[in-house]
Parts: sequence; structure tokens; C-alpha cells
Amino acid sequence: VYSGMHVTSLSFFRYTFGITFVRQKKVLHPFPDIPVMKQFIIFSLISAFCLIFNSLDARIITANQDKLPPPVQNFIATHFPSLRITIIKIDSDPKQHYEVLLSNGYSIIFPKRGNWTSIDGSTENIPASFLPENIGKYLDSIHASDKICAIKRDKSSYEISLDNGSRLYFNKKGVLDESE
Repeated sequence: VYSGMHVTSLSFFRYTFGITFVRQKKVLHPFPDIPVMKQFIIFSLISAFCLIFNSLDARIITANQDKLPPPVQNFIATHFPSLRITIIKIDSDPKQHYEVLLSNGYSIIFPKRGNWTSIDGSTENIPASFLPENIGKYLDSIHASDKICAIKRDKSSYEISLDNGSRLYFNKKGVLDESE
């Protein structure tokens, strides 16, 4: 009597609520209309393209100073004679730029032509010897006690970050444009 009532109540739930009590293993696919093999092939092709495009952004990493163009070698020898080059990162893209890491932690970025665009001194003081004379005089007179932490340069301006958190912006002639 009990088992019959049990089966009847299970049948009631099955038919009323659409509940089945038999466990079925169903594999859920992200794209149920596409066969599994085609999904695998598509996923494999996408993965291969990602790997190929990721490898296109590869860099050549070396410590061989001969891989640098002569203007870069001359700049480092002139302004940082006591420091040695620890790592050179060369981008493999057509615009190709060089990132040179020096033994004291300086990071200098040079575009293909060899004129520096960025120097990051981290916590070290960057010398102002390669900056225009007006900028050097301004820094010596107004910010003599502050360290230069980073310098960025483009075609028309210089941005200098000091250790006190301020940023100074100079035009190409070395005239102060603004400061933050």
C-alpha cells in the first residue's frame, strides 16, 4: 500500500510539474546549434590566432650594447659614464624603440632615431646635464633641493617630475609653461 501511494505521488509530481526523478546526464554546450566538433575547431583557430598575434608583440632582450644605434651609445657614454647597461629591450615593431635599463635603476626610452623621449629615475636623482640650459638654471635656482625623478620629452615640450610630487612643464626653448 505504501509503495503504491509513493509511486502515485511521484507520478502526480511528474505529470503536474514536469519533474523527473531519474537523473540524466546532460552536457551543456555554449552553442547548442553548432556541433561539438565544429565548436572545437573554431575554438582551436581562435586560440591559434591569439598566440600568433601575441608573439608579434615580442621584444628582443639583450645586454649587448652593440645592438644600440650610435646616438644612443653616445648619449649614455656622455651623460651616464659611470653606469653600465644591464638590459636592452628592443621592440620588434616597425616603429622600433629601445628601452635601456641602467645599473642604478634608470630606464631610458629611445625611439628608432636615437633621441631619448623618456627617462625614469625611480628614486634616483636624474642629472640635468642634457636638458636645455634654461631648464637647468631654473631647476638649480628654484628647486635646488628637489630630485628629478622622471623626464619626458616630445617635439615641443619637456615634462619634469620632482620627488616632492610636483610636475614642471617647459616649452622647447626651456621656458616654464606651467607647474602642478
